Formats: sequence, structure tokens, C-alpha cells
Amino acid sequence: MSLFNKLSCELVVIIFKQLPRPDRTNLYLLFSQGGFRSDLKVALDKVAKIASDPVVKWEWVGSYANTDQGDRISYLVNTDPKKKTLGILPDKSKSLLPTRDLFREDGRPTSHSVVCRWNGEEAKKYLHSDRKKELFIRTFEEDNYEEYYHDVLVIYLNPMEEIFWKHCDANVIPGEALAVDKSAQDELLFFGFRTGNEEVDTRLGYIRAGKGLMHHHHTGDWGEEIRWEVSEGFFVLCAREKLFEPN
Repeated sequence: MSLFNKLSCELVVIIFKQLPRPDRTNLYLLFSQGGFRSDLKVALDKVAKIASDPVVKWEWVGSYANTDQGDRISYLVNTDPKKKTLGILPDKSKSLLPTRDLFREDGRPTSHSVVCRWNGEEAKKYLHSDRKKELFIRTFEEDNYEEYYHDVLVIYLNPMEEIFWKHCDANVIPGEALAVDKSAQDELLFFGFRTGNEEVDTRLGYIRAGKGLMHHHHTGDWGEEIRWEVSEGFFVLCAREKLFEPN
């Protein structure tokens, strides 16, 4: 692997173009351990754009329109009605709009509960810096003032790709895993949730290779801070080519 340090950037890009996304993800994790030129990770990022890899973005929840991602299809991560597990919703635009044709017994419009975090630009005026990337689940309905302070997790996939969850541990992060951010140390951050019976918003977090899943949240606006990490027994968000042809 040290041979990569001796190759020109142009040649490295040519080599990386021949590799499938899982292999390139594994290389990024390897290069992050140190001992390699920093521009190797830059080359991997460049190839990811050329290869039309899946794109994960944090987008302001008040903007229902999809961002320009070519022919990619947008998805959100949501919870089941009992908030015990996570699922996938297609089409960001439709899923974020409150449903006006279906109503609960109390007469209010239904809406989906989706994975969010604080909007960096708006929330930084009111929150301590370590809370800006805190993960949680919110249900957005009509006239919800809180939407100004939240970003929603949006996944853009190519038409022949699908999302799945894979059980893993800190030492075996699958190459199909989708990076949702980078740490201050330039590590890839993945998204997932720990197995358990509690409500899923108390079990989700960022995943780091070699370290595991990290959960961090506050109980209420100024409540108790809760942090914990686990090195095994969690599911990570992944994408792959569809196993079955669509009907």
C-alpha cells in the first residue's frame, strides 16, 4: 500500500476510477489511519464525484425541493409509528410536506418523523458548539417554527441503487456504508443505531471506524447531557446495487 505514496496524483485517480465504491471507502478508512499522503483522500473524493456515487447531505427542513443531484432519487430516514426502529422514505419533497388528505383522530394532519440535526447557521446563535451536530428525530407539521433550526438527513441514490442496514462492529465497517459527515480529524462519519428495545432516538449516532457508534444528546433544551459509545452491536446505513429488478 505504501506504493500509493510514490505515484503521481494523475495516476492515482486513474487507478481509483477502476475500483468499486466499497473498495474506495475501505481505502479512505485506511488512509485516515496515517502514513499516507493527504492528497490520496482528495483523489478519492474527486473520483466519487466522477463516478456518481451516492450523495448524503444535511438540508434545511424548510426547503422541500430536492437539490440538483442529476437523476438521483432522494430518500429520508424515518421511524416506525412506535419509534422502535428506522426505515426509509422515498422522495424528500413529498415526505416532508404534511399530508393534508389523511388526518389523525384529533383532526391534525399526519406527518413523518425523520432524522435531523440542528441547522448550523441558525442554531449556532442559540446553542453551544458541541450541540450543533447532535442527532435526533423530529416530526414537522404545518406552521412549525422549529423547522428554521433543523437540517434533515437526505440520501441521493442512483435509480439502480437501494438502501439497506448492515449489522457490524467498530473493526468491520462495510465498504457499502454511507458517510454522512467528517470529524474534526477528517475521519469519515457514518450513521447507525444500536440494537435494543428503547425508542430508537436514544440509540442512534455517528459511527467511526475502529471506535464504534457514538451517541450524544441533551434531555430538553437545557437538560442533562448524555453521551455513550459502543464498539459492537449496531447497524450502519449502507447502499448497494439493487438485488432485484424493479417491476
